Amino acid sequence: MDESQPFIQSYSRFNEYPENLVEDANRHRSHRYKAAFNKHEKVLFRSDNDEDEHKDDDEPYILVPLRDFGDEASPTVRNISNEESLREYFGETVPGPPPPLRLRLKPDPKCRFILLETPHAEARRLNLTKSMLLRILTYHQVPSCYLNFITFFASKTSANDTNKYIQVQAEQVHELDLQLLYIMMDLTEELQSCLSSNHKVLKLLEGFYSTQFCDEMRELDNLGWKDECAADIAHFVRELHEIILEVEGIANRAEALATMVNRRENFISKVLQNQTNYRMYEETITMSLLQKIAFIYLPVSIISVSTTVSIFLSTRPY
Repeated sequence: MDESQPFIQSYSRFNEYPENLVEDANRHRSHRYKAAFNKHEKVLFRSDNDEDEHKDDDEPYILVPLRDFGDEASPTVRNISNEESLREYFGETVPGPPPPLRLRLKPDPKCRFILLETPHAEARRLNLTKSMLLRILTYHQVPSCYLNFITFFASKTSANDTNKYIQVQAEQVHELDLQLLYIMMDLTEELQSCLSSNHKVLKLLEGFYSTQFCDEMRELDNLGWKDECAADIAHFVRELHEIILEVEGIANRAEALATMVNRRENFISKVLQNQTNYRMYEETITMSLLQKIAFIYLPVSIISVSTTVSIFLSTRPY
């Protein structure tokens, strides 16, 4: 059997990722990664469906920058704008022939950068479709644990959703409001934890490229594209620093939101306690009134009945 055949079979089933991977060290957990991934796919990817409720105004905008570095004097630069271009880049015959799949295999470059990006830092929808990402992950045989990382971008909590629960009036407070607020507190803590972890990763990545990687690049005198690559890396480090600043800004807003939620939680708890005390007071007043009514009318009723019975028993016929 041809050594490339398992890979070709895997690529032909790209829609089944990650089950289609030739090897996957995380296969025992891949079903959980995929379940979370499928749950958020509508808010993660571009869509060609006009009836999609999550469809953006700039939906046709697809951009996947590719940079291949090899022995050439300069890197191969390609900006993929649709799925057909991606298939051609991977060596697939387009338009697709009937099975079996025709895939023109070619050697991988020494280094390939694929940038998956969103229009801005707070956006969740990536600039590609789901099938494009699955093709990329399958072609490069990326382990399934990557799904756990990318799913994070679809799990952000909207500030408007939070405000809906924390901006309440005293007379409108119910136990359900407090329960929803507790949910928002948990989500806020989870968001802060994720932001903190990603901030650390980005800082380490920035440090790696700005120090160790650049130092090693200077020692590679046999590469003709060293200077051009160094310039691209420097540009990437600057963009990475801007992303770090944006993440820090989001983290600061999340911290302020957590403080606001805690204040609202204290406020709602006090309001609910006051409402409970007031209901108990009303019940006490009601019971007191009922007792007074009983004391006033119940003896009269008993006397009235006794008198009637007495008169009835003492009646003599003439």
